[in-house]
Amino acid sequence: MINDQSGPYKDLNGPTSVICTKQAVQEFNAGGFDVEVLSADSAVRRAADDWLYEHEPRHSSMLRTSASPNVITGGYRSNVIPSEARATLDVRMLPDEDADRFADAMKKVVNDPAVEVRVSSAFGRPTGVESRLDSEAFKAIEASVRRVYDVPTIPVMGTGATDMSFTRAKGMQCFGIGPAIDMEDGPRGFGAHSDQERILESELHRFVRLNWDIVTSLASPKEGAARPRAGQR
Repeated sequence: MINDQSGPYKDLNGPTSVICTKQAVQEFNAGGFDVEVLSADSAVRRAADDWLYEHEPRHSSMLRTSASPNVITGGYRSNVIPSEARATLDVRMLPDEDADRFADAMKKVVNDPAVEVRVSSAFGRPTGVESRLDSEAFKAIEASVRRVYDVPTIPVMGTGATDMSFTRAKGMQCFGIGPAIDMEDGPRGFGAHSDQERILESELHRFVRLNWDIVTSLASPKEGAARPRAGQR
């Protein structure tokens, strides 16, 4: 197991999860199986982190708040030293990251009083709230994925921004879904937000089917639920 022993998710999947997993494995092994639990110490965790950073940047970015300087401007002529320069960073924060605290940390890293560091007013997304895996919404998604794709549902944290943060902050259970993709498309330049973004045609049809299945499942009358009388809406 490689989990969060000291970071923001230690209460969810930290040392306690290792203990619970070992207890479960003991019961499992009593049935004649031979399963061993390996939990990562700090040295192993560092090596795994370095490997992910080099080979799996997408998964590596799920472990930390990332920043990409995507817009840099300054000057107007090649022979004139600019009086001002600006850099706009695309910051993808972990769900419980505080924007103001992150800006303060950036100021300490920059360590230059002449440089202004501020959070854009356009950011405005509330701190993330986790959605429950025992919710009606997740159970509907899990059942529909099984029916349409015949595979188990394994939730992961996405690396993109989402407007669902606003509805989650209001207590709504929200989950993002997407079509199955060709894993080789990203390295070839056909990934999300590229100028050649694409999905397989067959997966477009299956994804429409999945959406229909989930919506009809959530919208259908539930057993024991009160039905509206005539004239009610």
